Amino acid sequence: MKLFFQELKGNYAIFYDWNGETVYYKYRINKFDKSKLKQVRKLSEGAAYEVNGLWEGLIVFQVSTVPLFKKASEISLEEKKEKSSIPVFDLVEFKELSLDEILY
Repeated sequence: MKLFFQELKGNYAIFYDWNGETVYYKYRINKFDKSKLKQVRKLSEGAAYEVNGLWEGLIVFQVSTVPLFKKASEISLEEKKEKSSIPVFDLVEFKELSLDEILY
């Protein structure tokens, strides 16, 4: 996917697309997992990247204010269609794109 980097938040690298839709890429299990930390620190806000990852599930916003993570096998079709649901992938790799690569 060709996306723009927004920020690192908790265990996630947050990206967005041309339409402003947010996608979360999980880069660590918990705050003690430092395996990909050196790699994600190279990400620049607003820069475009080609990002690859494995589908993990959705962050679903329900009646409560606390978002709920649901694994891919637990998600209903209604939750997939929900505008407020945020897709979550396990970060595999990314590469920075130049401006002409974004358009094609």
